[in-house]
Amino acid sequence: MAISANNGANSMPAPLLERQEAVLKFFPNRKPSSRLDSSPSISGHEGIVVFPDKELGRAIASQCLVGKSLQIMLQVYKTARGTHVWTASKHPRKNLVLQTADLGGKEVAVIIDGQNLLGSMRRLGLKSMVDTISRVLRPFRPKLINLYLGANDLIQLLPADRTALHSGARIGETQLTLFTVETRRVADDNGTRMKNNIDGSILPILGELTNDRSCEGLILFTGDKDFSTGVELWMGIGEQSHRPGRPAIVVSADPMLSTELREAMNHPRGNLIFLEDLC
Repeated sequence: MAISANNGANSMPAPLLERQEAVLKFFPNRKPSSRLDSSPSISGHEGIVVFPDKELGRAIASQCLVGKSLQIMLQVYKTARGTHVWTASKHPRKNLVLQTADLGGKEVAVIIDGQNLLGSMRRLGLKSMVDTISRVLRPFRPKLINLYLGANDLIQLLPADRTALHSGARIGETQLTLFTVETRRVADDNGTRMKNNIDGSILPILGELTNDRSCEGLILFTGDKDFSTGVELWMGIGEQSHRPGRPAIVVSADPMLSTELREAMNHPRGNLIFLEDLC
C-alpha cells in the first residue's frame, strides 16, 4: 500500500495513532507518485511506505546509510482526510546503525533467474546479460554461478552473450554455468502462451544449498515472490528454519521486485542491489 506523505517538510500530520520501535532499511525513492513524495530515502514496512523525518533523512544521506539496517522509531499519523502517514525518526536510546553480516571476502553462491533478469534489463535498457552479471558480482567471491534461462529467452540474448554462455563464460575465476529450462505451450483464459518452469528448477537447488552450508552467502538475481520463503530459510528466519542464518543479497530492478521479497530482505542479514545503480 503506497501513501502520500509530506515528510515533515511543513506541519506533522495529527493525531499520533501509534509509535513503535522497528528495524528498517531505507532505499532511494526512485518513482515518486507526487511532488509530496520527495524524500531522499524511502522504505517499505509490511507493504506500507515509510518516510524519514528531516533529521533522519539528513543522517541517511550524510553518512551513506541507504540500505543499512537502522534502528528507528515509527510513527503513524492520521490526516484530516482520514489517510494514514508513516514517518521514521532516530531511536532515542539505541545506536542508529545495526551491525549486520556482510559478504565481504566470503565465498558465495550465485543463483540467477534469467527470465526475471532479462525483464529487468529490458526495462533499464541494459544490453548484455553477461556484462550485467559481471558488474554486479565484481566485489564478491562467487563459489558457483548458476544461470537458469528458458530456451525462448536464450534466443533473445545478444549473439556475443549466447556464444560466451555456450563456451563457458567466466566471471572472475568462476565459471558461469547455464541451465536451459524447457519451454512448453500452455493455454489459459488469456489464450495460448509459452511458459517455462524456472522457479521449479531453482527452488530445489536453493534448498540443497541451504542444507549444504558450504557457501557463506547467497546472491539471488530475481524479483519473484515465489523465492521469499527460500531466502528467509537461508537467512534463518521463520519457524521452518532450524539452522543459523547466513547473509543474502537479492538483485533486481526496482519495478520487478515483489513486495513479498522486498519485505523478506528487510532483515539485518538481507540486502538489496538495484540494477538501476548500474545505469
